[in-house]
Amino acid sequence: MAADKMCDCDENDFEDTGYTSRLADEELKSGNRESLNELLFQKVRTLRQENIRLKLRLEEAEEQIEQLKKEKFDLQRLLSTDLTNEKEMVSEREMEKDTVQFKSANLTPFRKVTQQLIRENLDLRKELMGITPESRQTSTALKCCQCVQFMKQKDRQALYYAKKLAEAKRRESEYETALNCTRAEAHDLQTKLNEMETNYVVRIKKMECIKNRANVLENRNKRMERFQQLSIKGIETDIGFLRNKLFEIEKRSINVSRTELSRLISESNKDIAEKELARLNDECENVSKDIAKLKELNSRVRVITQIFKAFSYTVITEFT
Repeated sequence: MAADKMCDCDENDFEDTGYTSRLADEELKSGNRESLNELLFQKVRTLRQENIRLKLRLEEAEEQIEQLKKEKFDLQRLLSTDLTNEKEMVSEREMEKDTVQFKSANLTPFRKVTQQLIRENLDLRKELMGITPESRQTSTALKCCQCVQFMKQKDRQALYYAKKLAEAKRRESEYETALNCTRAEAHDLQTKLNEMETNYVVRIKKMECIKNRANVLENRNKRMERFQQLSIKGIETDIGFLRNKLFEIEKRSINVSRTELSRLISESNKDIAEKELARLNDECENVSKDIAKLKELNSRVRVITQIFKAFSYTVITEFT
């Protein structure tokens, strides 16, 4: 009867600690962290693609600026070649006109007029920014129709080249502003990309630390589980041994008491019967002490399970 009661008491002493459910929660949290890492990877990839696209745009803008510089250089070279051609034409005309002898003292010499035209043309080509000559001719120069036509032709050429140069400079300024804007955007994106990379490196380091800590805690939990299982097995073996011992004692005491009582009753020896009863009482007290030890062992098992539950809860809180 005592053994059956002890069996009934021990069936509900052990409870589930919920370790498997906590492991499932931790796996779900690690899955969420991996998804966040994937999102960060995608953002870094998009920023890198945007950076590559901006670099290509910068290269295209630089190529356009180089092309504009080449056009400007070609215009300047054209202007210089026109100037040399004009000088050659003037020298040829001087050679032709030098053969003509001016007999009249009232006429203006042609060489002075051509030199003045060359100087004015040089001044116009130095300015070359849409400035037109206004009343630059003298009264003596206006007397020669060829000189006036020549000056008008040169003025038209100067205006044409000045307009082309002004437009080229305007386009160059527009491309420079666009290039500065793209450079600023590229710089901002580069700073954002560097910040993202630093944050990503920090997050990776934190994840590695968390993984290492999780491994340490998992190993600690495994050791605690093994220790708990070993302690529970040892207590169960002790309980089984005590139960067997109690069963043997009860069986032996019952058999002995029956034989001795029958013998004592048959012999009518009351003193021996009283001693035997006292001995049986002592054995019953010993059995009650063993039962008390079993109850103490059960209480120790409950305390160990509570300690393990508290320890596992603290471990999970530290991990989270």
